[in-house]
Amino acid sequence: MAQINWVLLDYQDRPHRVGLYHGDQSGHVLIHCEMRVIKIDFSVLESKTYTFFLEEELCELRIFKEKQGFSYELVINKKSDTPLNRARKQAQRVERRQVLLYVAVFMVVLGLVSGGLLYYGREQGAKRQAGQILIQKSMSDERDRLLSEGLAAQAVLTTGLEYSGRRVYCLFSTAAGTMIRGDFPAPDTGRILLPNGFPLVDRDTFAVRYLPESPDLFFVNFDEPAPGTIAAYQQRAGEAAQAAHPAERPAGIRCLTETVLKEKGWPYLAHILFQQESPEQNPACNRNTYRQLMADPALAQALRERCGNR
Repeated sequence: MAQINWVLLDYQDRPHRVGLYHGDQSGHVLIHCEMRVIKIDFSVLESKTYTFFLEEELCELRIFKEKQGFSYELVINKKSDTPLNRARKQAQRVERRQVLLYVAVFMVVLGLVSGGLLYYGREQGAKRQAGQILIQKSMSDERDRLLSEGLAAQAVLTTGLEYSGRRVYCLFSTAAGTMIRGDFPAPDTGRILLPNGFPLVDRDTFAVRYLPESPDLFFVNFDEPAPGTIAAYQQRAGEAAQAAHPAERPAGIRCLTETVLKEKGWPYLAHILFQQESPEQNPACNRNTYRQLMADPALAQALRERCGNR
């Protein structure tokens, strides 16, 4: 009996273990993924292809009849019309436009002879690039239109590397089931601080607004994290507080973050998260802003009432 195993990475680089059993004499086929049977077939004695989905990835497991026995191949089908492949094609079109844009800008820069023209060229390039994704700090007519007319969805953020450097990728599904992907540049090294003051971690999720007739134009609202992302912020703040105060009991640290979340709101968890950083390292959230938060009379009273014995 032939027994083959593969480890397949989906579009979010999550591994999936796929296995195949193929009887030498009977030709019976069993395909499984993560110890779950997904395909069974009988008397497969010629070449054959099986298709199935892993998350949103369309996969093809191919059996080839050879002169001696069989050979096997597992591939991702990136050409068929699926929501994820449509998103991929859209992303490729955006990347091709970016390449053409970079070439055009480069040719323009070569012809510039003054600092004023160079500045103008950069400004125009920035305006053209702004169309691919509207982040929190961009104030524009499109942003206002998206907030007033756009439909709501949840966008998942991840990071990755391209030829142009590190980028943040944004993926969400429209009400029609179309997968939309956008991206924007990020620092080449170090952490990526979002406009809400928190460092980006893969799979952070935020509210997004998009136009139903043109979903490629969308706005990610970093002031509206999903409940799961808020819970992750609370956990990271608690870990930072425990590292800064190792003598404190975990129950007390947990009570601290819960009270700050309830009394002040999730944005204030950033002051706990960055409590060991200097104002030079982080002007918005640092050890000084943490001390100011802890000195707040109303919060101090709430901490005494709820966390005094923990």
